[in-house]
Amino acid sequence: MIIRGKVNDANEPIIPRDLNFLIDTGFSGTLWMPKKHLKSAKFPLISIEKFEMANGNETDCKVYFGKIEWFEKELEIDIIAHRGDSFLLGTELLKNCELNINYKSKK
Repeated sequence: MIIRGKVNDANEPIIPRDLNFLIDTGFSGTLWMPKKHLKSAKFPLISIEKFEMANGNETDCKVYFGKIEWFEKELEIDIIAHRGDSFLLGTELLKNCELNINYKSKK
């Protein structure tokens, strides 16, 4: 599976989809999404867990169960809710994928 990404105006690698997901290679999970989007999607809450952030601080986050379509396959995943506005895609979803992003051309 090959993923074609691009680089946004802030020089962040993203995967353009219905929502632009920022690729976070420091996040080993699947998806990190704003809490407000998870509530409206009515995903069931499965736990509250501690997560270590990039700055070393720990925070409690709600974890929801979700089903997504990923390369024409339905996957059951854990989705972590946060208070911000970013949609992060973690390395768990990049397994078995080739990711190409060219910073020079921003494609």
